[in-house]
Amino acid sequence: MPQSKIKQKKGMMTEGNWVEMVSDCLFEDSKLKKKSRHTKKAIFEELQSHRFQGSYRTVCYFVSDWENSHNDHQDKGHDRLEHPPSEAQVDFGIMEAVKDGEFVDIHALVMSYPCSNAAFVVPLPSENQECFLQGLKLLFHQAKGVPKNIRIDNLTPAVKKIRSKFEATKEQLDKIIKEFCVNSHQYKKLSGK
Repeated sequence: MPQSKIKQKKGMMTEGNWVEMVSDCLFEDSKLKKKSRHTKKAIFEELQSHRFQGSYRTVCYFVSDWENSHNDHQDKGHDRLEHPPSEAQVDFGIMEAVKDGEFVDIHALVMSYPCSNAAFVVPLPSENQECFLQGLKLLFHQAKGVPKNIRIDNLTPAVKKIRSKFEATKEQLDKIIKEFCVNSHQYKKLSGK
């Protein structure tokens, strides 16, 4: 029966204690914010100051391999979303506009179609449920059509009561959605826990 051989890595990084030095540095860096970490160039220059004879490319390959083997277990705090055609995503945002010669922040309801990168925007006076429902109607008219699905990303005004006489509730959101024949999917942000 043939025996499997474990191939020993060889090359400039495995000679001496270079692997340990770089691994220790990368391990310590993994605890820091991204902006505070050593760059590959900084690691290479540090190794050169200790008489490292290898190339910059060798260090880059080693750092990339180390990062790939050590970052798999970490939670990224987000999921990759699939966006089929004719699916829209709705969320409030703030845009800057010029009013009476001065820059002012304006609330805007944005409906984007991530599959095609198309987007429609409606400026609104506030981020409440009444504005959300009215903004949805305006966006549907602006788009000259209705998406098959809408993703509402953690949008509190879509389901919360407001403090005016309107007192719209989730049922009214459902009514508008049924009126325009779309399905609503609500997605919450990952907490990162």
